[in-house]
Amino acid sequence: MVYTMDGDPNELTGTIPTQFGNLPNLILLDLDENALTGTIPEEIFSATSLQQLDLDTNQLTGTISTLLGSLLQLNFLQLFGNPISGTFPNAELENLTLMTTIGLDKMDLTGVVSEAVCDLPNLQNFWTDCNPIGNNPPQVVCDCCTFCSSG
Repeated sequence: MVYTMDGDPNELTGTIPTQFGNLPNLILLDLDENALTGTIPEEIFSATSLQQLDLDTNQLTGTISTLLGSLLQLNFLQLFGNPISGTFPNAELENLTLMTTIGLDKMDLTGVVSEAVCDLPNLQNFWTDCNPIGNNPPQVVCDCCTFCSSG
């Protein structure tokens, strides 16, 4: 099952429905470029068939759930452009060996990307906030990113 309502002219508002977690055959959830608010519901991480999670460019807050690491089929993750905060989710990403694309830039994440994330066997596209901001160090230190943003 694929669910996509990304971008203009959709302009979805409100929070992400928790019911997406009740869809056992959900393989793609694409709600990017809307005006969604609140946190990413924990129930989404119950959709263990999920291969692509694309929620970038909304107004989502909170942190990235530790349950992200349970989505073992996930190969595409874009959360960039949301004021999500916390430390970079190394432990959550390290087990996702099918991951090809990670977009976690223009966010409020901090930390150092682990060598295990850099060594994900299929990783091709990786964006995070690893450029310095003025005289300040980067929000995220990354030795393997394919694109570095400034947050």
